[in-house]
Amino acid sequence: MTLTVNIEALRFDENGLIPAIVQDAVSKEVLTLAYMNKESLAKSLETKETWFWSRSRQELWHKGATSGHTQRIVSIKYDCDKDALVVLVVPQGPACHTGSYSCFAGQLTTVGITASDEASAATEANASTATETDARAAAGSGIAAATESSILAKEKNTIGCLFRPFLHFERAGAVDRLTRSGAPGRRLHHLSV
Repeated sequence: MTLTVNIEALRFDENGLIPAIVQDAVSKEVLTLAYMNKESLAKSLETKETWFWSRSRQELWHKGATSGHTQRIVSIKYDCDKDALVVLVVPQGPACHTGSYSCFAGQLTTVGITASDEASAATEANASTATETDARAAAGSGIAAATESSILAKEKNTIGCLFRPFLHFERAGAVDRLTRSGAPGRRLHHLSV
């Protein structure tokens, strides 16, 4: 179901801006985080291409106007608080001014966090928003994460090394089932484009 909302119903910050996470509609990779004001959002809805507010230049910015790397809008979603947007696009070139496909090319190292810690956190988050049916998949994911922790504790064991990839894909499958069921996205709504 697609919900529509008047731009005036969105919650812009004290500077009149709302964060817009731009995501590739096909690969789902996050391309950039930009900001929109009411005018740039209206122009985006009208032209079906991304327009933003440049905080550094203090002016409207049509993505790709000079580079040709426009972004055709597939859909715009707003979150449950109506204070953030996800803009799904088909990019016509790199999103980043550096020429990178995504502005998110760098990566911070995760010090002291293990794969099983991340799996447990993801499982808890998914289980808290899952329906009863989805909870079964989340529980399976939790069992897989706990089993993985036990196996990783005995890492010298050859069987542990053999099972680790299986457990990763089983956990990923549970998360995928939750995603397909709509559990994580239930709080996102669509703007008509």
